[in-house]
Amino acid sequence: MPTANAVRYDTIWLRGSDYLVTSLNARFAGHVPELKLALDAGVPAYPDASRSDFYDVELPTGWVYIHIREDKRTVYLVAYSQNQATSPSIRQHKDDARRKIPT
Repeated sequence: MPTANAVRYDTIWLRGSDYLVTSLNARFAGHVPELKLALDAGVPAYPDASRSDFYDVELPTGWVYIHIREDKRTVYLVAYSQNQATSPSIRQHKDDARRKIPT
């Protein structure tokens, strides 16, 4: 990305409007515009400690896992996960787990 400034020790700031943003999975293609807008404005990103140029990024609707290819000027959306607050299945799982915990 054109700018990557340190925000915290484990966070960087990604910003750049001149990169192609594409999804590697057709199921996540609907999140490409949201990711593109976030990158255009600038967004904190959390580097994957085990893979270079891979990041977790929080969007308003969920988290994306991305890979940046500087040489191709491309951001690949690899995976998407809904925010817990917006995912009924996660809320249901938490409720089920609470019921199983003896008090």
